[in-house]
Amino acid sequence: MRKSVLTILTIAALLLIGGGVWVSKGDDIRARFFDDQPEELPVAVEADPELGNESTNVVVSNANTNVPVVAGETVEAVAKLPSQYNLAVPFVLQAPTANWDAVHNETCEEAAVLTVHYFWTKVKGATAPQIETQYSKMIAYENKTFGDFKDTTAAQTAKMIKDLYGYKRVDVLPMKSLNDAKVHVAAGRPVIIPSSGKLLKNPNFKNGGPLYHMLVIRGWMKDGRIITNDPGTRKGNGYVYKPDILWNAIHDWNGGKVTTGKKVMIVVYPNGK
Repeated sequence: MRKSVLTILTIAALLLIGGGVWVSKGDDIRARFFDDQPEELPVAVEADPELGNESTNVVVSNANTNVPVVAGETVEAVAKLPSQYNLAVPFVLQAPTANWDAVHNETCEEAAVLTVHYFWTKVKGATAPQIETQYSKMIAYENKTFGDFKDTTAAQTAKMIKDLYGYKRVDVLPMKSLNDAKVHVAAGRPVIIPSSGKLLKNPNFKNGGPLYHMLVIRGWMKDGRIITNDPGTRKGNGYVYKPDILWNAIHDWNGGKVTTGKKVMIVVYPNGK
């Protein structure tokens, strides 16, 4: 009899806990159980404009977009990659006031741009109103220049970075592997990547994730996992992706056929003196 009562009480307690999990506001059930994140990241390295200005690869012209394109990582640069690396990149949430409305569900590109801009200008702790002001500025530019602010391609995003924030060199580069991004990150430059949001399989995303998403690569772990700042979740500061998952997800907009879009990245160089 005592065992039966104990069993009933145990089941009741589990149901209550489970119920609490299901109704917990703002917390995704899948994220709670399946979000495999490291307890600690490598020590973060601060921005170094002098290092960031050093050219890594040979640049060729892209006549279609007027944006330089690099033909892949150098063997020497890849050989010198450290076993782990982590840039001290500020985190910018695409919904800074947690208002995930129709606008902020689409501001991942703007958040990724602002992340890299704040990195180079050493802005830390930007307030939600300050971030929203920048979003409004970018959205107005995109609507005027591209006809819409949603789902900007890598080339369009690079053009916006140059036009709005005055960076002289913003490269859109093809990717043959994640080493292409690592070479730039190791040189002190965080990398913006476009992706298929659903292929990222981020358990913090609602409804399996967005069709199209941009995030920033800032480093990697010794086990190969990639450290990112993902603006699509409040848990995105230093969010770690398995390399195969991230690589599979990297695709440009491609007119909405994202999963067949080219694998490219955006690299912003700080302006020289």
